[in-house]
Amino acid sequence: MIDADTLHAELIPLAHRAADAAAVITLAAFRQPLRVHDKSVGERGAFDPVTDADRAAELAIRQVLEDGAPDIGFVGEESGPDRDAAVTSSLPAWIVDPIDGTRAFIAGVPVWGTLIALRDGGEPVFGLLDQPPLRDRYAAHAGRATCTRDGVVTTLSTRRGVDLPSAVLCCTTPDMFTTHALRTAFERLCARVPIVRYGTDCHGYAMLASGHVDLVVEADLSPWDVQALMPIVRAAGGVMSDWQGRDPSAGGAVIAAADRTLHERALTVLDGSY
Repeated sequence: MIDADTLHAELIPLAHRAADAAAVITLAAFRQPLRVHDKSVGERGAFDPVTDADRAAELAIRQVLEDGAPDIGFVGEESGPDRDAAVTSSLPAWIVDPIDGTRAFIAGVPVWGTLIALRDGGEPVFGLLDQPPLRDRYAAHAGRATCTRDGVVTTLSTRRGVDLPSAVLCCTTPDMFTTHALRTAFERLCARVPIVRYGTDCHGYAMLASGHVDLVVEADLSPWDVQALMPIVRAAGGVMSDWQGRDPSAGGAVIAAADRTLHERALTVLDGSY
C-alpha cells in the first residue's frame, strides 16, 4: 500500500508533470491534420480510432511516471494485450487514457481530456482529468476534488437535491448502448429527465463534479475511461457505480449521479422497477 505522505509529496506531483508532458503533444496536434488509424482490425461495423497524438501522449506520460516511480505499474489504453488483467489488480498501478474522447479530438471539439488514475489496494486513490484546450485540470484525492485554471484552484461540489424531473443527463453517444436491453433502459431514463446532452466524453463527468450536470449514464466503457473520474466524482459529493450499484472500476455500463438519492432513483428506472 502507498502511504499518504508518499502519495501527496511525490506521486501526485508526478502525475501532474505527466499531464503537462501530454498536454504539450496533444495541444500541438489539436485541430491540425491528423493520421487516424482504426484499432478495430476489420471488425464488422466497428470503428475504434486512434491517432499518432494518442500514442505519443501515452509514451510521454509513461516515461514521466516510470522515471519518477519505477516500482508502480503502468496500464495505458494503447498498452499491450496484458493490460486487461492489470487494471483490477490490488497492486499499485497507474491507469491512463492519453486522450479520452479521441473522436472529439479528431473532430476539433474541445471536450476531450487526459485521464490519469493511481490505483492502490483495489481502488483508485487519486484521479486527474486534464482538459488542455479548456485550460481546466481536475484532480481528487483524500476526499477533496478541485479544478485548477490559470493557477486559480476551485473546490468542486455536485448539485444536490435534484430529482429526475429537473435533472440534466449527459451521455457521449446513444450508440454506446449496443443491446436492446441497454437501449431500452437508457431510453426509459431519458424519458424521465427534461435535458439530455450528447457528445460530452469525460467532460460530462467534470461538469457533474462542478455542479452543472446531475447524471452521466454510459455503457461500453473500459477501465481507463472511468478510474480517474471515480475519485473526482466521489470527492465532489457524487456517486459512481455500474448499473447494478457495484464498483465501476472495470467499466461496462456506468452511472454517475450528483447525490445518493438521485443515484438510487436512476438505478430503479434503469432496472425497470420505478
